[in-house]
Amino acid sequence: SLQSGGGGGGGSPGIMTNSDMALARDFETDPNDFVAETGQVMCRFRTNRNNGCPHAELTWDHMKEFKFDNGAFLEAFRDVFMKVLHHKGSNGTDAALRHV
Repeated sequence: SLQSGGGGGGGSPGIMTNSDMALARDFETDPNDFVAETGQVMCRFRTNRNNGCPHAELTWDHMKEFKFDNGAFLEAFRDVFMKVLHHKGSNGTDAALRHV
C-alpha cells in the first residue's frame, strides 16, 4: 500500500511505500507497536506526535539525505541495480534475472 508523505527530491510532496517507511522508522523495537501476525504497526510514523515510531538507526541518515537529494538516491540506486543485473545465478547462469 502507499502512504502520502512529504518526501521526494528536494522535499517536494511525494509518496512513500511501505518499504520506504520501514527504512525510515523502526517498527519492531517495542513489541506493543508491531503485530507480527497481521503486520499492523501501532506507533505513528511522525515522531512529533504521541506514540511516534523511533528512527531506524541503520538507515536513518541515508533516508534523510535521499529525501532532499533525488540525485544522490538515483546514484545509489543505480549502483545497486547494476550489481543485481550483473549478478550471476548460483549455477553460473543469468537464470535468476530472467524474471526481472
